[in-house]
Amino acid sequence: MARIFVSSAFDEMRKFRDLAAEIIRLAGHEPVTLEHRGADPRPPEIYCAEQVGRCDGFVMLLGHLYGSVDKDQNVSFTEWEHRAAVERRLKRLVFELKLSDDDYLIHQIQRSVLERKTKFEPGTTDWKYERQIQFKGDVRKGVTTRPFESEHEFERLLQQALQPFAIDGRVPVHQVQVVVPGEAAVGVVAFGHARSLPRWTRNSEA
Repeated sequence: MARIFVSSAFDEMRKFRDLAAEIIRLAGHEPVTLEHRGADPRPPEIYCAEQVGRCDGFVMLLGHLYGSVDKDQNVSFTEWEHRAAVERRLKRLVFELKLSDDDYLIHQIQRSVLERKTKFEPGTTDWKYERQIQFKGDVRKGVTTRPFESEHEFERLLQQALQPFAIDGRVPVHQVQVVVPGEAAVGVVAFGHARSLPRWTRNSEA
């Protein structure tokens, strides 16, 4: 069984977070979320890195809102979580909520306002909107996102994305080669942590 971290802004994506956790459980894995985390004196980047680092896979739900922000460094907890997943080279599954017609109109109006301004006060609505646009762009640089607009569509996409991970109940986190003396190397997918596979050579993966 793999531990799969679920990351998103809390309030906006709550129903999709709950659905993701249920789908992950039904696939035989353990969902990890931080909704009920207690008080922790450590900086959020340290705490998030520790929690994400204990997982084998990473599911991200990208919405329109940037989410709760660490006031000391003006970075959202969702962004800290994503940075930790990238640093630890976890397999990332990213799902992006589509804009409705009304959302699209608001998006265009806000975007035109942003283009006329040069600087926003950290923590304000305009600043968060601009930061979310930047964050989405950063996420898309390293992975292909899967767009969705309903719970049913998201459920189908996540189930499909988890299917290759179901073999032996472990998540494929690295592409590896099986090295057999006297035979050509065979490329396969390694499940779990690569360090637990002593005969396999780990290749890089975004």
